[in-house]
Amino acid sequence: MKEQRFDKNVYMEFFYWLYQSLASSLCFWCVNILYIAAAFLLSIDGRNVFSFIFSLLFIGPGCIVMIGMTEELAKEKSFSPVRLFIKTFRQFWLKGFFYWLFAWIVSVIMIFDCFFFIRFSYGKWLIPLFVLLACLSVSFSINCWYFQVRNPASKPNQVLRIAFYYTLKKWYVSLLDFLLLTSLFLFFFVKPQWCILLGPSIVFGLIYFNNRKLMRTMDL
Repeated sequence: MKEQRFDKNVYMEFFYWLYQSLASSLCFWCVNILYIAAAFLLSIDGRNVFSFIFSLLFIGPGCIVMIGMTEELAKEKSFSPVRLFIKTFRQFWLKGFFYWLFAWIVSVIMIFDCFFFIRFSYGKWLIPLFVLLACLSVSFSINCWYFQVRNPASKPNQVLRIAFYYTLKKWYVSLLDFLLLTSLFLFFFVKPQWCILLGPSIVFGLIYFNNRKLMRTMDL
């Protein structure tokens, strides 16, 4: 039996991918340091809701970069995670923030609408509508990130159009994307160590392949 090459050893493969995941996840949290600060320093209290909302305003650049890194991983299988993160950040950070800004604004409006209307007897019937609109807005932003990464030369208006179409047509994919993204930030309060070390790599990997399975690259 031939000896297995050192660089092809299963244990080396495992530690290689573990390193890739750890480095990518740490880079993600470095650009989302505001959320980490809010999660560690503030208690879960109604008085801190504005601080938590503000800390989520700037997650867009990091999210689109993680999807972009997964795209490179699917193509090349090997890369320097820190260098690739910096390169992808320079390429997509502004668009990532722009696409997320829409979801953030809509979600904030829906949250305050929930707090306002729940005081009325008829208001409870409107809560599911507000939650649905917030969910769709976040899913729409995720689709924008995905299609921009898959079609880097496309203009924002083209990406917005196709993302809106797929958010509604593939609503079940959009729902799963929403649950994956929100679980990353909510689970942070339960197991922060796992979320910091591996959470982003796992979540955005699942989001990428969830969308890739059903949405072929399109020439926008």
